[in-house]
Amino acid sequence: MTFLAGEPGAWRLDGDGFTVEQLRIPAPQLHIRETSVYLFSAGRERLMVDCAPADDPSWPALEAELDARGLAPADIGTIVVTHAHPDHYGNAHRFQAAGARVVLHRRDLDFHRVRNGDRAGYRERTFAWLGSQGVPQDEGHAWLAARMEKMSSRPLNPDVLLDGGEIIPVGPLRLRVEWTPGHTPGHVIIHEDAHRLLLLGDHILPTASPNIGIDQDNPGNPLPNYLASLRGFVERADLVALPGHGHVFDLVARSRQILEHQEERGRRVLRAVEAGARTAYEVRPFAWDDATWEGLSRGLRVNAIRTLAAHLGRLAELGLVVREERAGLEAWRAADGGTGDELVEPGEVDAAEHD
Repeated sequence: MTFLAGEPGAWRLDGDGFTVEQLRIPAPQLHIRETSVYLFSAGRERLMVDCAPADDPSWPALEAELDARGLAPADIGTIVVTHAHPDHYGNAHRFQAAGARVVLHRRDLDFHRVRNGDRAGYRERTFAWLGSQGVPQDEGHAWLAARMEKMSSRPLNPDVLLDGGEIIPVGPLRLRVEWTPGHTPGHVIIHEDAHRLLLLGDHILPTASPNIGIDQDNPGNPLPNYLASLRGFVERADLVALPGHGHVFDLVARSRQILEHQEERGRRVLRAVEAGARTAYEVRPFAWDDATWEGLSRGLRVNAIRTLAAHLGRLAELGLVVREERAGLEAWRAADGGTGDELVEPGEVDAAEHD
């Protein structure tokens, strides 16, 4: 991982008739070790962006943070979930039971139901897809077993479905929803324009690169649009970047750094194909050395192959590689005349990505 300087403590804004607080909740069950919840308060109105994992010690820690402010779950009126990963929606059902409404993008409700409504089917489809990327059967079985253990069975039944573009009021504040697919199909970020706040979920993180990859259950390649989104932030030094994990950070520097990281990975993938690698699995040693790969959990290796598949697809869009079908494999070869000039010069590479 690449670490940037930042304040170790939680962030807070006190305004005229409102407060916004970052509650940094321990989550040792995650490889990133903590998660952030954002509490908006204006008089008796209270809204939270994300609500932490449901497991111990995260839920008791969130309850303690609320109790320290004289609050209980019943005092929270709205939960906005940035995306349907359990470290962000885990306690939604608890707040709903206490009277809150839960808000989620409709694409992530579909994403959640496809994964959790038929877990055996999801496992079979993912295993078949991994096989098409060249992953040997024994490794695919082991990776999926680890991944399925981490998948949450917690309920997620939102009261309001978003499309992007909505305005959610909290006292004098207006929270503007922007749909930013990539990390998940329905990921959203939240703008508060009057104070230039940007709540990023997992779209951009200060200490890890969010996983952006191909998913067999979702059409298209999210990587090109994700990179375009990052390019839009490299000029936005005016925004306060509030991540779903970790400290407030320099949005311009970090956006540029992740762009360079992704472009360098693209160059490595292209070099791999030029050297004779034909599948995403064969590309892997060019993207992660053996020591780094051994340090990745087996469940995260599924993400790694998804990432490489996305880069291969982007290289094909740029005309640098050509897709071929070979006995059920999604195979690739270098395009005639490609130079890789479309990719920027390499920068520092993150060692790990966040699921």
